[in-house]
Amino acid sequence: MRTNVIVMGVEIPEELLKTVSSVTESVIEELRPKDKRQINVVLTNDRVIHKLNREFRKIDKPTDVLSFVYEDEDLVGEIVISLETVECQAQEYGHSYMYELIFNLIHGVLHLCGYNHEDPKEEQTMMELQEVLMKKHFSEGGKGR
Repeated sequence: MRTNVIVMGVEIPEELLKTVSSVTESVIEELRPKDKRQINVVLTNDRVIHKLNREFRKIDKPTDVLSFVYEDEDLVGEIVISLETVECQAQEYGHSYMYELIFNLIHGVLHLCGYNHEDPKEEQTMMELQEVLMKKHFSEGGKGR
Protein backbone atom coordinates (compact mmCIF):
# COMPACT_ATOMS: atom_id res chain seq x y z
CA MET A 1 0.00 0.00 0.00
CA ARG A 2 1.16 3.46 -0.73
CA THR A 3 -0.12 6.46 1.16
CA ASN A 4 0.02 9.89 -0.40
CA VAL A 5 -0.43 12.64 2.20
CA ILE A 6 -1.59 15.93 0.71
CA VAL A 7 -1.51 19.14 2.72
CA MET A 8 -4.01 21.80 1.64
CA GLY A 9 -4.44 25.15 3.36
CA VAL A 10 -2.64 24.19 6.59
CA GLU A 11 0.94 23.93 7.80
CA ILE A 12 2.04 20.81 9.63
CA PRO A 13 5.37 19.38 10.78
CA GLU A 14 7.11 16.73 8.68
CA GLU A 15 6.93 14.29 11.60
CA LEU A 16 3.13 14.48 11.55
CA LEU A 17 3.09 13.63 7.84
CA LYS A 18 5.19 10.55 8.57
CA THR A 19 2.87 9.49 11.39
CA VAL A 20 -0.24 9.87 9.22
CA SER A 21 1.35 7.85 6.43
CA SER A 22 2.63 5.15 8.77
CA VAL A 23 -0.67 4.68 10.62
CA THR A 24 -2.65 4.63 7.37
CA GLU A 25 -0.40 1.99 5.87
CA SER A 26 -0.39 -0.15 9.02
CA VAL A 27 -4.17 -0.13 9.38
CA ILE A 28 -4.86 -0.82 5.71
CA GLU A 29 -2.25 -3.59 5.71
CA GLU A 30 -4.09 -5.20 8.61
CA LEU A 31 -7.53 -4.86 7.01
CA ARG A 32 -6.61 -5.47 3.36
CA PRO A 33 -3.21 -7.16 3.25
CA LYS A 34 -3.36 -7.99 -0.47
CA ASP A 35 -4.51 -4.56 -1.64
CA LYS A 36 -1.51 -2.63 -2.97
CA ARG A 37 -3.40 0.39 -4.33
CA GLN A 38 -2.78 3.94 -3.19
CA ILE A 39 -4.71 5.93 -0.57
CA ASN A 40 -4.70 9.71 -0.57
CA VAL A 41 -4.99 11.43 2.81
CA VAL A 42 -5.78 15.13 2.53
CA LEU A 43 -5.05 17.23 5.63
CA THR A 44 -6.89 20.51 5.32
CA ASN A 45 -8.90 23.21 7.05
CA ASP A 46 -12.59 23.80 7.83
CA ARG A 47 -13.13 25.95 4.74
CA VAL A 48 -12.12 23.17 2.34
CA ILE A 49 -13.92 20.35 4.14
CA HIS A 50 -17.05 22.52 4.53
CA LYS A 51 -17.17 22.94 0.76
CA LEU A 52 -16.74 19.19 0.21
CA ASN A 53 -19.33 18.32 2.86
CA ARG A 54 -21.84 20.68 1.26
CA GLU A 55 -21.15 19.39 -2.26
CA PHE A 56 -21.11 15.65 -1.58
CA ARG A 57 -23.26 15.18 1.54
CA LYS A 58 -25.52 18.24 1.25
CA ILE A 59 -24.54 19.23 4.81
CA ASP A 60 -23.67 22.91 5.00
CA LYS A 61 -21.02 22.89 7.73
CA PRO A 62 -17.50 21.62 8.33
CA THR A 63 -16.95 18.08 9.57
CA ASP A 64 -13.99 16.15 10.92
CA VAL A 65 -13.44 13.49 8.27
CA LEU A 66 -14.80 12.55 4.85
CA SER A 67 -13.99 9.38 2.93
CA PHE A 68 -14.35 8.89 -0.80
CA VAL A 69 -14.13 5.33 -2.14
CA TYR A 70 -12.98 4.93 -5.75
CA GLU A 71 -13.36 1.90 -7.96
CA ASP A 72 -9.98 2.47 -9.52
CA GLU A 73 -7.21 -0.01 -10.28
CA ASP A 74 -4.59 2.30 -8.72
CA LEU A 75 -6.47 4.19 -6.00
CA VAL A 76 -8.57 2.83 -3.10
CA GLY A 77 -9.87 6.27 -2.23
CA GLU A 78 -9.30 9.50 -0.35
CA ILE A 79 -9.64 10.51 3.26
CA VAL A 80 -10.06 14.23 3.93
CA ILE A 81 -9.48 15.47 7.48
CA SER A 82 -9.99 18.99 8.80
CA LEU A 83 -7.17 19.71 11.23
CA GLU A 84 -9.12 22.68 12.61
CA THR A 85 -12.04 20.44 13.55
CA VAL A 86 -9.63 17.83 14.93
CA GLU A 87 -8.14 20.47 17.23
CA CYS A 88 -11.57 21.64 18.45
CA GLN A 89 -12.79 18.09 19.04
CA ALA A 90 -9.65 17.13 20.94
CA GLN A 91 -10.34 19.99 23.35
CA GLU A 92 -14.05 19.17 23.53
CA TYR A 93 -13.46 15.46 24.26
CA GLY A 94 -10.53 16.12 26.61
CA HIS A 95 -7.76 14.25 24.86
CA SER A 96 -4.72 15.03 22.77
CA TYR A 97 -4.67 16.47 19.27
CA MET A 98 -2.73 13.40 18.10
CA TYR A 99 -5.35 11.03 19.55
CA GLU A 100 -8.15 12.86 17.73
CA LEU A 101 -6.19 12.93 14.46
CA ILE A 102 -5.43 9.19 14.57
CA PHE A 103 -9.03 8.44 15.61
CA ASN A 104 -10.36 10.28 12.54
CA LEU A 105 -7.73 8.77 10.28
CA ILE A 106 -8.63 5.23 11.34
CA HIS A 107 -12.31 6.08 10.98
CA GLY A 108 -11.67 7.19 7.40
CA VAL A 109 -9.68 4.05 6.59
CA LEU A 110 -12.51 1.90 7.92
CA HIS A 111 -14.93 3.65 5.54
CA LEU A 112 -12.56 2.97 2.63
CA CYS A 113 -12.61 -0.71 3.64
CA GLY A 114 -16.39 -0.86 3.50
CA TYR A 115 -17.35 -0.26 7.12
CA ASN A 116 -20.23 2.12 7.81
CA HIS A 117 -22.46 3.35 10.60
CA GLU A 118 -25.76 3.65 8.76
CA ASP A 119 -27.59 1.32 11.14
CA PRO A 120 -26.95 0.45 14.81
CA LYS A 121 -25.47 -3.01 14.16
CA GLU A 122 -23.04 -1.72 11.51
CA GLU A 123 -22.13 1.19 13.78
CA GLN A 124 -21.38 -1.13 16.70
CA THR A 125 -19.16 -3.35 14.53
CA MET A 126 -17.29 -0.34 13.13
CA MET A 127 -16.81 1.34 16.50
CA GLU A 128 -15.56 -1.86 18.15
CA LEU A 129 -13.01 -2.39 15.37
CA GLN A 130 -12.01 1.27 15.55
CA GLU A 131 -11.35 0.92 19.28
CA VAL A 132 -9.19 -2.19 18.71
CA LEU A 133 -7.22 -0.39 16.00
CA MET A 134 -6.75 2.69 18.19
CA LYS A 135 -5.25 0.54 20.93
CA LYS A 136 -2.85 -1.02 18.41
CA HIS A 137 -1.84 2.14 16.57
CA PHE A 138 -1.96 4.88 19.16
CA SER A 139 0.80 4.81 21.77
CA GLU A 140 0.22 8.08 23.62
CA GLY A 141 -2.17 8.11 26.56
CA GLY A 142 -5.53 9.74 26.02
CA LYS A 143 -9.18 9.38 26.88
CA GLY A 144 -11.43 7.62 24.42
CA ARG A 145 -14.80 8.88 23.42
